[in-house]
Amino acid sequence: MGTVSPDILARIEAAYQGEVFGLAMYAAMADAQVDPVRRWKWQVLTQLEAETKAHMAGLLQRLGGDTVEQEQPRQDGLREARAIISLPWLEMIEAFKADLPGLINDYACLERQAALAGEDAAVLSRLTLHEAATLEFCEREIAGDGSTAILPVLTMLASPPPGPV
Repeated sequence: MGTVSPDILARIEAAYQGEVFGLAMYAAMADAQVDPVRRWKWQVLTQLEAETKAHMAGLLQRLGGDTVEQEQPRQDGLREARAIISLPWLEMIEAFKADLPGLINDYACLERQAALAGEDAAVLSRLTLHEAATLEFCEREIAGDGSTAILPVLTMLASPPPGPV
């Protein structure tokens, strides 16, 4: 079992709650989509959050951290979804991607400062990489490459959802 400072542990716990936020938001976004391809893209993103959250839960358990899902991040995720859900597709993607560069930077910084090894380091790396894959998805969508936009996310999944019908 690794050890980290209380500050690092609190930041890892906050990142875990960020996955709770993302799960709620992305699932709401998927549910609101009428177009089956767009719904599937949000389902893929939801699965990425679910898998990342599971990895984070394992890390927190090994570090002695808190894995109880808080209600506030879930409610915040639903509120964020409601704020952008009715926008036209590309405007919604633009709004969605706005926070991703900051998250990538924050998580990369957390990775460096935590200085974990082995499986624990891989979990924090995945945390950063999953945001980078999500940003790449957004950038491809905005660039008009909707047919391959979700591929960076799909490559990270152990259990991708079935494709659109």
